Amino acid sequence: MFEKSKEKDLKDKHILDKHKAIIDTRGKKNYHRQFVLLQLNELLRISTENKMTCATEVILRFSKISTLLEFSMEFKNTLDAAQWIEMLAELRAIIKLCEDNKNLIVNIDVTEDEEHPVLVTNAKGNPEWKCDPEETFYVRKSLIATMQNMDQEYNKKFQNTDQHSTTYAILLGNEPEMVNIIRELCNYQKTVHARTEAIYNTTKKEVEAVKPANEEEKDEADKKIEAKRLVKQTETENLAKAYLLLIEHLYYRYNPVSEINDELKQMYNFIYKNELDGENLIKTKMVLYQIYHLALHDHWHDAHDLLLMSHMQQAIDNANIETRIIYNRALVQLGLCAFRHGRMRDAHAALVDIQSSNRAKELLAQGLIINKNQERTPEEEREQKRRQMPFHMNINLELLEGAYLVSAMLNEVPYLAQHEFDSKRRMISKQFHHILRMAERNNLNAPPENMRDHLVAASKFMKLGDWRKCVGYVLNEKLQKLIWSRFPKSEEVVEMLRQKIKEESLRTYLFTYSQFYTNISKEWLAENFELDPKIVTSIVTKMVLNDNLSASWDGPSQSLVMHGTEPTRLQNIALQLTQKIQQISEANERITQEQAGNKMYSNYRNNNWQGNNNYKGKGDNRGGKGGGYKGKGGDNPNYKGKNNRNGEEGGENKGGYKGNNPHNKGEYKNKGDYNNKGDRRNNDQNNSNNSESKPYNRDVNRNVQFERKPVNE
Repeated sequence: MFEKSKEKDLKDKHILDKHKAIIDTRGKKNYHRQFVLLQLNELLRISTENKMTCATEVILRFSKISTLLEFSMEFKNTLDAAQWIEMLAELRAIIKLCEDNKNLIVNIDVTEDEEHPVLVTNAKGNPEWKCDPEETFYVRKSLIATMQNMDQEYNKKFQNTDQHSTTYAILLGNEPEMVNIIRELCNYQKTVHARTEAIYNTTKKEVEAVKPANEEEKDEADKKIEAKRLVKQTETENLAKAYLLLIEHLYYRYNPVSEINDELKQMYNFIYKNELDGENLIKTKMVLYQIYHLALHDHWHDAHDLLLMSHMQQAIDNANIETRIIYNRALVQLGLCAFRHGRMRDAHAALVDIQSSNRAKELLAQGLIINKNQERTPEEEREQKRRQMPFHMNINLELLEGAYLVSAMLNEVPYLAQHEFDSKRRMISKQFHHILRMAERNNLNAPPENMRDHLVAASKFMKLGDWRKCVGYVLNEKLQKLIWSRFPKSEEVVEMLRQKIKEESLRTYLFTYSQFYTNISKEWLAENFELDPKIVTSIVTKMVLNDNLSASWDGPSQSLVMHGTEPTRLQNIALQLTQKIQQISEANERITQEQAGNKMYSNYRNNNWQGNNNYKGKGDNRGGKGGGYKGKGGDNPNYKGKNNRNGEEGGENKGGYKGNNPHNKGEYKNKGDYNNKGDRRNNDQNNSNNSESKPYNRDVNRNVQFERKPVNE
């Protein structure tokens, strides 16, 4: 590249000229990344040996990082271990240079006028690099964007590596170094933000101290303050983005150390406190990360209140797919936190949307579901693979399903016992109800093998109030290793489940067998279900107050007196049979009415519409062949029939409407007219009155005059 003898005489302008020539070859036919990387390493060596300016070194290192990232342009291509370590070293060197040199400012918003070093035209008209060490260097690069690109490459390496291989474990060993680099970046951005904020405040005080003489000076002062404010706002957003990168590497870890929690809390408060222009996505992600972290560390009330205050449920439908995935993960972790706290209703409400769809793996971005009815294009498949979470960030799906089914069992079984004969009862969990129904239809009851079989068997014994066998199926050794041991503080979770099963079994027992008792001793209930008498009193009293159980406490005897107002099992079955018979009777009545209506309609069509006395029929109706409207004749004294309007004789009356005897029995609106017994709706009644009708003669009736005569009685 350069002669060895001339390397000591090289200046910044020579290195920058050569760097520009190398960068200009990108995208051309003979561009080779490996060769460009070697050239950049050589330029870096020369600039370091000759102790050139920090701006030149920073520009070369940024170009080297971008060249390394070009090796993994496609999704399946990733950097090897040596390239990844080299890229981390370059970024750390850039951050150190920025921290050590106060006259070096790296910002993507640097204007062309501020950029330094910059290629300018000298007095002779030739291009020349301006690089003055005494001036402030402004480099148009972005540390945040570079760090984000490296973080994407880091996740891509996880996605393309087998999670059970040693390569994945080695790659995961880079996590502490990655976190340290991001921390260094956050500290640097914090320093820059403090510096720009101080400059903005100083400038604002100086401008406000001087009163403008006219409007022009006032406008110039406002522009000056606005320019400093925009710089401050940009650095605030950069610091928020850096904090978000660090949080993404810390929020999913269970770490009870208070130092990390304090650090996260400080970052949360900074982002909540500052307004970010057009960056609401940062705050949305921050809220979801904080909910996940609080729920993971069993801060149920804080996480639940934060979710409700953020109104995330209403806004998540308009979010992008990545934000929805984070929301699903936070909601699932909140459900697991509620489960660990024994809040089974809240746990079921949080987990039901994810589990009922049978797409938990896809909704949590932990794998793709192969669906025969759904075809994906190669582009869609690549996009979905890019959104997958690394394996070490996954939520265990078996743990999730186990928590959901147990919470559904503890909610559904007492409810079924309470509304056993209620045909209009609602289902709390459709999926769990379907599992129970399918198990009841199965004639072969084999020993339980998987988790669902164990929970179905436990549900059957809970229906009978046998809590010991229920606990034996839920908390056995197999499920202990498969599910419950995955919880932090698993012993406390197991003890909580045993207590919950006892309490819900007590409620189920009272719902099922209360009709067979006149009174029950509280001592016997406490001894049988191994519960504290105070807990028994609390549970039963709550059932009585909610009108779930018709009973009352007898103080002296410490027993529960049943009022006997509930129907017995035989009475419930009889009521159920009566309801079914009533439903069948109503259904039969509806069918009979429909058949009767159809029969009447068919008779009407046969007799009146398409029959002998019909419109355009063969018989005595309007337009028919044998009489009626424009008919040739017939027995019906109808409109414009032969024995009708303009006719000589109308039915029993000699002369109809406009006939010779208009005021006789055959006058208008009488037996032989259009609207009375002679119309098409009363053809059958008029058939007998038209048998003596005479044929119609146009010539006879053409000059007939009306004569008013009294009607014959």
